[in-house]
Amino acid sequence: MRVNIPHIIFCVFITVFLTLLLKISPEVSKVYYPVIFVLFFLLIAKPVNFKINLIAFIFTLITGLSIFLNDIPTIFNSYNRWLGWLLILFVFGPLITTTPFIKFRIKAFSFLLKLLPFLTILSFLWYVFGLPNLGRGDFTGVTYHSMLLGPISGLSSAFFLNKNLFEGKSKKRLGLLLISLVVCVLAASRTALLAFVLVALVSFYIKYKMKNLLYLILLFCGFIIFQAVNMENVNQGSGIFESLSNKSFNNSREGYWTNRIKEWYKSPLIGVGFASVDLTISDLGVHEDGSIEPGTSWLAVLSMTGLLGLLSFILLLSNIYTKLYKLIKTNDILIINVLSFNIFFIVSFVSEGYLFAAGSVSGLIYWLSLGCASSLISVYAKKK
Repeated sequence: MRVNIPHIIFCVFITVFLTLLLKISPEVSKVYYPVIFVLFFLLIAKPVNFKINLIAFIFTLITGLSIFLNDIPTIFNSYNRWLGWLLILFVFGPLITTTPFIKFRIKAFSFLLKLLPFLTILSFLWYVFGLPNLGRGDFTGVTYHSMLLGPISGLSSAFFLNKNLFEGKSKKRLGLLLISLVVCVLAASRTALLAFVLVALVSFYIKYKMKNLLYLILLFCGFIIFQAVNMENVNQGSGIFESLSNKSFNNSREGYWTNRIKEWYKSPLIGVGFASVDLTISDLGVHEDGSIEPGTSWLAVLSMTGLLGLLSFILLLSNIYTKLYKLIKTNDILIINVLSFNIFFIVSFVSEGYLFAAGSVSGLIYWLSLGCASSLISVYAKKK
């Protein structure tokens, strides 16, 4: 009997993802890294057309050097966290490319395009039937935190918007788009809603090629930057709009952002170290187990890995996104969805600090989205 390796690989991935989603039970999370390691071993076993993304390698190297060149308190366990994050980058991100990795990432992303809307719709039904929250925060639906449901429902909204724009409108698709947006409001995630608006503007621009929309996109990006100091993602509230309205323009992230900037001033080139903060400045966001809530991904890259880390990360993104955008002319809906997901995260990074979090669902989805973008670029490059 012949063993279907690709099928086994995909089953392992589903196990990994469900392990993250079922974080309600601490016991379940113990299999997370072992399962990813098995996944890596299965994929690397046949290194067909092996390539390394040089820019991604430089970025990864800088993150490692930020640990080596800093005296980081042992509470942060930075070396182990870096190895865990590196494993995520190997399997899901753009660091290495082989034929098995390319096929896996594209298939895994396609699976997400079905799973995230399913979770969003299920969460909507959860609200309709008045079932209790499974986790923390505002409305959590079937997830363990409203900060997770926000991005999931926002990405689901982007998916259904693209369905309507590029595959034809229908009452069913419009209804599912509305449901996804309602769940996003219930999760009280203003960042997710802002991210969706930018995704929508870009999708409309791609579809209708309206130059005025391009100016509107630039204005909206400016608005996000200008209003960044007024955004937060989680607050208490009970009604469908109460959580959003209660936030006003208060900013619970300001203290985090201020600390990240102070840390960068202290070590501008290489930062204070991967997955760590400077405790002489503040211990805000530091948990008992040494994990960190940095309050932002963009400033976390800057404070933890310095200007070298941030510039190499921006260079990596610009390299991939420029090539990905050129593939829009192929009218491949998968490429449009991958682009939409990546745009969504660029905004989400303003007030969510999961970029270096190996155990974060949102972090895993982002690195898979970026890895899938890199994989699609490789696929179309071979067709030329």
